[in-house]
Amino acid sequence: MAEVATFRTDDVDALVEASLSCPLCLHATTVVALEGDSEDGHARCCCTVCGHERTVELLPEQLLRLSLMVATAQ
Repeated sequence: MAEVATFRTDDVDALVEASLSCPLCLHATTVVALEGDSEDGHARCCCTVCGHERTVELLPEQLLRLSLMVATAQ
C-alpha cells in the first residue's frame, strides 16, 4: 500500500514538512526527488536520522506546492 501525502496546499511550510516526517522515528525528512508529471507525482523521501527511505504519492496540487518550496529553498 502506497503512502499518500496528507498536507493541504494552503498549509504553512512547517505543516507540510511535518506531514512528511519519518513514520519510523518522527524526525524531519529530506525530499530526495520529486518525480512524475502533473497527473501522477510522487516524492522520494529519506530520513536524515534513521535513513528510512520511502515514496510518498502526491496530488497534482501537492506536487506543485513541494516544487515551489524546493525552488525557494535553493
